[in-house]
Amino acid sequence: MKKFLLSIAILIGLWGCHPYQKEIETRHAEVMQIHDQAMAKMDEIYAVMDQLKALDQDTSLTESEYHQKIDASIIQLQAADDAMMDWMHDYKAPTGDEDPQESISYLALQKAEIKMVNKTIDEALQMGKEVLNNGPR
Repeated sequence: MKKFLLSIAILIGLWGCHPYQKEIETRHAEVMQIHDQAMAKMDEIYAVMDQLKALDQDTSLTESEYHQKIDASIIQLQAADDAMMDWMHDYKAPTGDEDPQESISYLALQKAEIKMVNKTIDEALQMGKEVLNNGPR
């Protein structure tokens, strides 16, 4: 998180006189807002995953269809977590050295990517909660 705040400060400092400054700052802020929304769900991802893993240890469910749903949900939650971590690792805030149009295009792409990550998180959480709420049948 400190890295992202630092990147905003750098953006403001480096683009002080740039004609595209406002648009780049706005797009960066939009990307970071979606990132922050997704990050706010990560504790819930871990909590649901822990609950599912505890159920996964129940030997009475080993061969059941419910057990398969538990495993599928754990995999989906882990994939959502991985997607978030990968996006954060790969994201590079524009520094001001790039062509402004490239920065704008890059931020548009990153916004689309983090939206997809956020959607993946929402879907994984929904599936995990449904598995927990519906229990074995």
